[in-house]
Amino acid sequence: MLSNFDRTVNRLGTYSATWDCIARKYGEDIISLGVAEMEFETCPDVKKAILSAADRGIYSYTEIFPEFGESCVSWFSRRHRWDFSSKEVLFAPRIIQLTAAVFNHLFRKAKVATFSPYYAPIIHVIASSGAKLRKVSLRNDNGMSRWCFDKKKLADAFADADVFVLTNPHNPTGRVWTYDELMEIAKLAEKHDVMLFSDDIHCDILRSDMKWIPVAGVVAENNLNVKVITCVSPAKSFNIAGIETAAAIVNDKELYKNVAISLEKTGIFNPNYFALPAAIAAWSSDGIWLNELNRYLSDNLSYTVERFTGKTSDFTCYVPEATYLLWIAAFDFLKKKNYREFPGVYNGVSVSPGKYYGKEWSEYFRLSVGLPRKTLDLAINRITESL
Repeated sequence: MLSNFDRTVNRLGTYSATWDCIARKYGEDIISLGVAEMEFETCPDVKKAILSAADRGIYSYTEIFPEFGESCVSWFSRRHRWDFSSKEVLFAPRIIQLTAAVFNHLFRKAKVATFSPYYAPIIHVIASSGAKLRKVSLRNDNGMSRWCFDKKKLADAFADADVFVLTNPHNPTGRVWTYDELMEIAKLAEKHDVMLFSDDIHCDILRSDMKWIPVAGVVAENNLNVKVITCVSPAKSFNIAGIETAAAIVNDKELYKNVAISLEKTGIFNPNYFALPAAIAAWSSDGIWLNELNRYLSDNLSYTVERFTGKTSDFTCYVPEATYLLWIAAFDFLKKKNYREFPGVYNGVSVSPGKYYGKEWSEYFRLSVGLPRKTLDLAINRITESL
């Protein structure tokens, strides 16, 4: 095994958004499961590249070089059988900044449709651009992980939209959209001349029987006339969110040029000194470390669901097909406690309250299982011991 995922790393005192922010308010004993990042050291190849860059001692301006796009192309071809040109790849520090650039400069005050629940930061950025938002609520028919969309409601939303924002895999439900579902979305986009903006940052974190399919790949395979911006990053897969390195893969030349201009207008030029070495190392790796990580995360998910469902019937866990994030309904718990919504901090554990993903989801919460089993076990004990 390339990494010891059971090893605990104390991140207090590192200006951590996950740990230091919450600890200053609630104390250092709190366990933070509310942020979508992991508590594991990154892949050895990535760590080596970062340390090698740091060892030079001069942290100067850097520029985007062809190796960035080439490594991106190589990774998605080898890992996901998705082929595209490096000439379609644009660097951006973070997907949230890319979103701001696109919607403030290319699609300002646009009519934007998306699924609900949704990833709040991206939707808030889009809303701040003056967009008119339309949300299509997902439904769950079997009590497991298969959150689905209503085709009629989706068609109605596309009929009055300029852009559809897709999250694939979906956050927070963890759905991996099927080929047929993506085809439905792509055909509606072509019919109504809607641009697709797809946030695929979690695409590498999959259960063993799952395959991620990019909607841009579906569009290309079926020769559909649809413009797609696909947002990717090694940040989630390799636990390097603080490095700030991401990419937009743009399937239309004119749109590519305009996205590049919008990034410049946003003030995005030279990348972080460590951004290229980290991304190139991640996307050039052999994938063995990621395979081991995915197995550990799947085991953690199974363990967490078993603990929750075995201890209490107050929670309904929706097993995700991707990501390390567990979406949980707390209807019975809230009734017993006489709560209106699940709190952000409960019994020494912080989670991500459902209201962050849309007002209708206040009876849900999301938590991360991307941490050593010992700490995860302690967190579960704290949540369940008072039930």
